[in-house]
Amino acid sequence: MRKLSSPRNRKEKRLKWAALNMKPHTSETVLKNIPNKPGQPQSLLLDYYQPAFAWLHTQLPSSLSRVHEIRKTFWKLVPEGRYDQLSAQELIKSYAFVVESRLADEIKKHSIAYWIHVYRRLSPHSIGANQAEATAMLVRQILEASFQKYGSTEDCDGIGWSDRLKPEEVLSGVPEPFKGTYLIERYLTNTRQHLLKDFGLNELIGFYQCEKLAYELWRCGATLRIISKGASLLVDHANNNEFLDDRTEELNELVASYDERGDSFIASATATVFRSSNDIFRADGVVFLAQYNVAHTKASGYEYLFKQIRFPKDLEFNFDLLPFQVDDFCRSHAAFSSPFYKKHGVHYEVILMVIMSLFSKILERWTIDEANLFQWFQRAYTGPSSIEDIKAAVMSGIERSAEKLGAAIPSNEEVKKAISFLTLTDQKRSGISLLTGGPKYLFVPSSRGRFLVDFAWLISSLHYLFLGVPFPPDSLKGKVLETFVGGSKSVLPDGECKGLDGQSREVDAAFERGKFLIIVECKANARSIAYDRGDLNALIFRRNKFEDALEQVDDKAKWLSLHGKGTNYDIRQYEGILPVVVTPFKEFMPSLSSRYWIEKKRPRVLLPTELERLLAEKEIEDIARQCTSTQFIPLDIYVR
Repeated sequence: MRKLSSPRNRKEKRLKWAALNMKPHTSETVLKNIPNKPGQPQSLLLDYYQPAFAWLHTQLPSSLSRVHEIRKTFWKLVPEGRYDQLSAQELIKSYAFVVESRLADEIKKHSIAYWIHVYRRLSPHSIGANQAEATAMLVRQILEASFQKYGSTEDCDGIGWSDRLKPEEVLSGVPEPFKGTYLIERYLTNTRQHLLKDFGLNELIGFYQCEKLAYELWRCGATLRIISKGASLLVDHANNNEFLDDRTEELNELVASYDERGDSFIASATATVFRSSNDIFRADGVVFLAQYNVAHTKASGYEYLFKQIRFPKDLEFNFDLLPFQVDDFCRSHAAFSSPFYKKHGVHYEVILMVIMSLFSKILERWTIDEANLFQWFQRAYTGPSSIEDIKAAVMSGIERSAEKLGAAIPSNEEVKKAISFLTLTDQKRSGISLLTGGPKYLFVPSSRGRFLVDFAWLISSLHYLFLGVPFPPDSLKGKVLETFVGGSKSVLPDGECKGLDGQSREVDAAFERGKFLIIVECKANARSIAYDRGDLNALIFRRNKFEDALEQVDDKAKWLSLHGKGTNYDIRQYEGILPVVVTPFKEFMPSLSSRYWIEKKRPRVLLPTELERLLAEKEIEDIARQCTSTQFIPLDIYVR
């Protein structure tokens, strides 16, 4: 049994936790109010809420648990024991329904603008026991999806406009000595903006209660995914977790290996790839997408962007900016243009133009005032703005955006439809799934015809942009992936390798590394939301797909090893052939069996970036020799 900590230790932990969540990176500059000498960098000042938030965190009760009470309330009614796959899924889904209902009741009390205002001013850490980067991201994704699904689109008493508030009305739940009144007064006389109004300790606790509920929903999704991989569900009232899985050591190692592998946004959910990680970005077609800085990288990496702002070396921004080549994404998905238009009544190219136009306007502001750039790294949203101002901003750059994409300039009506597609409406709210954290929308209603423009989840939106749109033939997507992986670098013929006996095989890509040939089977299998949700059938489907791919590439390796010379190729100089599969998404390996692994923690089903790293290994020949899937060239064929 875990030993309980003393009150003093709990207080120390609480203060450390408060410090962790209230680092200076939640600050915001107010450059217009800082006198400075010409040529001198400007100092970083606190945002209006920071003194109050810092004090509020020291007041959080030591008895405040990181686990929401709903967990024990629900699971104590479920008999202890082990539950098989089907029973477990029903239990978890029932629990998720109860948790979401409670979360909905809380979120409905305030506006979407209120919730986003608070959340974007807290650093992206996980509130629960699991502190993994992916967990922090998924919890944020779930909670922010709940804002869009259940938050009010009207004004609420938690937030107000700076030009209508008195100093004592801002953060009215915080005693005057801890409010930083001088900062508040600056904001009241600055640009018109939202400020927290009725906010104090109860509201902060209530907010964290909502985040705990989002964490419970993450646990539901994570448990569903691990159960679909073969684990059973355990209900144990003596365990503080209440419900957990009984994964084996092997399964735990497989999950850990999967989670440790990197991932990158190189393809939409359709499995259509659009760039590789080592591409050189061209200024003409690039925008910078915001992504929560769950890795807690230091802001010093962006220091070169700032000339007038000086900040601490240990500063961490809330967001990172990821370059996204819009023109490549647009071209690679050209086959979806017609079916997308038939489904939505607007061309996806125009949607991309809207995003590009808005970004060009934001970029313009960055070059004029560094405070805008700094705020972007902290918030990743603008507004609330009127729909007229949004349309004007879009139209100001639409022609240039069309030119960058090599597309026709859209009509005003087409732009209007694209904006509508990207706007959250009451009808769309019902389609938001908290278990998968989306979809979320770029234009979010705030109050009285005003909207927030929220760039924080554009990566997810673009990933699922073609959801429900009929796919072009798989062979077309496969060819794109083959070109993406192999390009002109393959050492085998583009097309069939023709043997002297009339037989043939087609290899998607092949690379020479010393005395070994690495051959690649490319598979572009779309990724469904059901898979992300942990649906058993979806996982089985994906496994069957890459199992087939492994069989195919193994067959080709064996055939080539026995057909060292053909009419259009000669591989007799190689000692052996290492067969691998490449897909746009990382796949979960079902076993530690050598069939699925090149070596420990390096699967045979690779991402393009993982293939690049494999090909760059200095010891690749030794790796190939030791892999049990390598097909060696028979001695009577191999030319030494």
